[in-house]
Order: sequence, then structure tokens, then C-alpha cells
Amino acid sequence: MNDSLPDHPAIAYIMSHGYPEEQEPDDAWRFVCPSCGEELTPDDRVYKNNDGYVVACEHCITWEFASEVDEWEIKQR
Repeated sequence: MNDSLPDHPAIAYIMSHGYPEEQEPDDAWRFVCPSCGEELTPDDRVYKNNDGYVVACEHCITWEFASEVDEWEIKQR
């Protein structure tokens, strides 16, 4: 990396403000579920896989206790 070259103005703006120039500060946090496409709020629950990637949200996935899952349902998957 060459330290003698200045950053591009857009990069300098993002580095100093934390968001792109054309984006309003209120819209700085925006997250969309990769599974269902629902736009999430900071309070929504997301589900990650073992690699740490978000795979679903509380709007598109349900949970049950293993004891409540019918054996037929497991065989169909």
C-alpha cells in the first residue's frame, strides 16, 4: 500500500462519518434476512449457522422441542 496517495473522497467521508455520503444517518443500520428478505430491526432475532453466517430470522423460521417433533416429519426431511 502506498501511504503517499490520499484516500478517494468517498472513502475519506465514510471513514470519518461511518456511512456513505448519499445515505442518511438514520438509515445507516439496515439488515435484510438472507432467507426471506424481510427488513429487520435491531431488536429482531436472527439465527446463525456454525460458521457464524446469518441464515434466517424470527419471521421465517420456527422452533420446537425435539420431543414434540413427530417421527414422520423427521423422515420426510
